[in-house]
Amino acid sequence: MSDFLDRIKDLSPKRLALLADELHSRLNAIEQASTEPIAVIGIGCRFPGGVNDPDSYWQLLKTGKDPITLVPSERWDVDAFYDPDPNAVGKTYTRWGGFLDQVDQFDPDFFGINPREALNLDPQQRLLLEVSWEALERAGQSPQQWAGSQTGVYIAIGTADYANLQTRAGDLTEIDPYTGLGSGVLLCCRAIILCAGVARAKPGAGCRLCVVANRCSPGVPKLAAAGMPDGPGGRRKSDSVARDQYHLF
Repeated sequence: MSDFLDRIKDLSPKRLALLADELHSRLNAIEQASTEPIAVIGIGCRFPGGVNDPDSYWQLLKTGKDPITLVPSERWDVDAFYDPDPNAVGKTYTRWGGFLDQVDQFDPDFFGINPREALNLDPQQRLLLEVSWEALERAGQSPQQWAGSQTGVYIAIGTADYANLQTRAGDLTEIDPYTGLGSGVLLCCRAIILCAGVARAKPGAGCRLCVVANRCSPGVPKLAAAGMPDGPGGRRKSDSVARDQYHLF
């Protein structure tokens, strides 16, 4: 501070006024950058009911279509796990859920992922790659354009049931470095941290672009039932005594 005062002590009143004006302009620019609203310029999404993009999501909301279905046979044998008693050990008391279509379909070559790695890649990470790419496309942004740039990536993912299924299969020869790298838990973070991080990463704070992704699902039917957020009817009513169901993606 004293060095600054020494530098300006001999300036004329006119020069001091010009300096004050310049400093005021700089301060306004910094404050404006820190409070500038965040613009959502592109969206990618997956939801139950065949929703694979924002347009089909809007149609789902517009038509009021019910995306909740019985557990598909290709997912698991619902009869083997179902028990109407919510306290039954190792069972789930609902036959219903919200399921994404074709979660087993993925093009690893498109993302430069080798086939061996793709086998152990958690579906959460596959979906993350797909919807992030689609969001950038809809925003008119080329991923190559942002390579090496100051782009923030904020991801919220929960559970590692895919890795659990692999390790519980019993064949330890199938476990390799990709087993850990492909686990969704390595990408896990709290949604509140995600939101706070995005708020701090606006232009002027370092990031010119932010990619934000959130996936929320218990993944395992018994985990959903153990949490007791749902009932057997198949339609969730959040925080209600009549609540029905927890989404299983």
